[in-house]
Amino acid sequence: MTVDAVLFGSGHPTIILPEDANVGAIDHVIIAWDDSRVAARAVADAHAFLQCASKITVLTVTDERSLRDIGERLALSLKAWLSR
Repeated sequence: MTVDAVLFGSGHPTIILPEDANVGAIDHVIIAWDDSRVAARAVADAHAFLQCASKITVLTVTDERSLRDIGERLALSLKAWLSR
């Protein structure tokens, strides 16, 4: 519940690390995506992390809105944006 609140409520890139583990490079970035303006801003703000990532995962959450294919659209946009 706390992670959900941080991920979807911060409006900024958020780094969540294991409490008792040594963390090396941050090479897997997960984007919690709901197709909102706030989420888009957080993705833009996380550009530096996204450029360094060897793997990017897009998680989508559907609520009362129909958010069909939004994760796929973001993934395609990121691929084009990061390949420049």
